[in-house]
Amino acid sequence: MSWQLQFVVLLGSLLLLMTILELMRRRRLGAEYALLWLLTALLILFLVLFKDLTDVLAQRLGIAQAPSLLTVVAVTLLILNQLVLSVVISSFVQKNRDLAQKVAVLEWHTNQLRKRAQEQERQESTVWPRAMAEDQLVMGEEVTTPP
Repeated sequence: MSWQLQFVVLLGSLLLLMTILELMRRRRLGAEYALLWLLTALLILFLVLFKDLTDVLAQRLGIAQAPSLLTVVAVTLLILNQLVLSVVISSFVQKNRDLAQKVAVLEWHTNQLRKRAQEQERQESTVWPRAMAEDQLVMGEEVTTPP
């Protein structure tokens, strides 16, 4: 691996590492999601810093050149990251669907209670003048009914 390529990959992995740490510091990336990204950045950084180990690993895995090993490792970890995020998104979609259904049921119940309350108010408003008139009749007073 040429020193230029080693420098570029080293710079890229350090930049990725600093970005992940900054996102965690700003609470834009949760620790449970940052773990795999940190592993990716640190593994690439480790493979770049220990060039001899990278050459030996590449040779043992049947990879012709060490930079190809870095590519294989990076792509594999990125695919793993995508898989983890897909699982998380799928669970959020299911939870969102469940919550939407619960909200719909609660809205339906709320509307039913509102309708009952309005109906009860209407019944009480028509019963109240009649009840007063009946009370006045019993007491021998003159009954005046509202218009």
